[in-house]
Amino acid sequence: MVEIVRAGDWSVGTITEREGPQRRPHELFPGIDRAAASRVLEGFSNSSFAPATGRLFHTYQSFVLRTPGQTILIDTCVGEHKARPPHFNFPKQDWLDAFAAEGLSVEDIDVVINTHLHVDHVGWNTVLEDGRWVPTFPNAKYYFGQSEFEFWDGQARKGFDLPARILADSVNPVIEAGKAELVATNFRLNEHIWFEPAPGHTPGQFVVHVQAGAKKIVFATDAVHHPLQIAFPQFSTIFCEDKEQAVRTRLDLLTAVADTDTILVPEHFAYPVAGRVVREGTGFGYVYL
Repeated sequence: MVEIVRAGDWSVGTITEREGPQRRPHELFPGIDRAAASRVLEGFSNSSFAPATGRLFHTYQSFVLRTPGQTILIDTCVGEHKARPPHFNFPKQDWLDAFAAEGLSVEDIDVVINTHLHVDHVGWNTVLEDGRWVPTFPNAKYYFGQSEFEFWDGQARKGFDLPARILADSVNPVIEAGKAELVATNFRLNEHIWFEPAPGHTPGQFVVHVQAGAKKIVFATDAVHHPLQIAFPQFSTIFCEDKEQAVRTRLDLLTAVADTDTILVPEHFAYPVAGRVVREGTGFGYVYL
């Protein structure tokens, strides 16, 4: 695990499952101006863009939020031994090694937060044990968005295969074990941590706000998928359920944090991940910590 934010006795670390080039800009963001995107990408580090192949970097990672009283895991990547599309069949040992290298055991996690229920955010919720899926973190309470669960449960009941598999192996076993709480997307976990609705990418996605002493941190989940969307917030990914709503959510988020001390922690940005949003002309830029 690599620490990316420190705020007194609070810290944020990232546990990476996979990182590297994946899709080209126009494949991830349909309709994007390729020439304009290329000009912006020229200023990006090699951890965000691979010039030789023209592909954007994409990171699957979990975040460990250490507070004075709890250890919280935010999103749980793809996980192991699960029936998924072929491009998710990469080795998962890096995630396990990074978790162990931090001196963490599964018993140490007090809270698991799933910002939404896409395949790459719920996988390590469960592990296969004697032929059945059981919660990975036995002492943790898991938080799912109620509206998010209801949407994907509806999709599964309509016969959509992947949502049905995700619920069956990574969500429902947690609920059935009595470890889950289905909450509103504006839920307050405690006086320091609360959720805010961020619909569009999925109907019930939420971002996580943290007040860590004097520092404000926002875990932006997939409201911002790649640094290119800081410069071009008007483009949503091919994975967004409601692309127009996703744009509104992203603009609201970027406007709220721009030129403030708020630290943004987007889910899929490559290391060093965390940064601050700044205004650049009529748009936005991103300054890594």
